[in-house]
Amino acid sequence: MSDSTTAATSPTTSVSSRVVLLTRLGWIWAGVAVALGAFGAHGLASRLPEWYPDESLAMRRADNWETAVSYQLVHALGALAIGLWLLGQRRASRRAEWGGWSLLVGNAVFSGCLYALVLTDVRILGAIVPLGGVVQLLGWFLIAATPFGSSAPCESSK
Repeated sequence: MSDSTTAATSPTTSVSSRVVLLTRLGWIWAGVAVALGAFGAHGLASRLPEWYPDESLAMRRADNWETAVSYQLVHALGALAIGLWLLGQRRASRRAEWGGWSLLVGNAVFSGCLYALVLTDVRILGAIVPLGGVVQLLGWFLIAATPFGSSAPCESSK
C-alpha cells in the first residue's frame, strides 16, 4: 500500500481532519462573533426601542446580545487554541478534542438562543440558554483535565 493510501485510511487522519475542522470553525466562529457584535452596535441598537417599547426590557435585550457576542468570541478562541494545539501533537487527545467541540456546540446553543431571544422575544429560549452553558463548562473541564505536554512533537527546553 502506498503512503497516501495508508494515510487516507488511518484513524489518525480522520482525527486530524476533525481537528482541522474544529480549528477552522474556531476561526469562523470568531469572525461571526465580530460581525454580530458590529450588527448589535450599529444595526440592532437603533431597532431595539421600537421592538421593545419598555425601556428596561430593551436594555436587557441589548445586554443579552452583548453577552452572546462576548461568550461566542471567548469560546471561539478557546476552540481555536485547542485546535491549534492539537494540530501540533503527534497523537491527538480525544479529551481535548471533545473539549474543543463542547466549547463550540455549547456556545452555539448558549449564544444562538440569546440571539434568537433578542430577535424574536420567544422567552422559552431563555430557559434553554443554561443547557448550552453546561456544555460550555464541560468543554473547559475536559480541556483542563487534558495532560498537556506529554505528547509534544519537540522538546522546548534543553
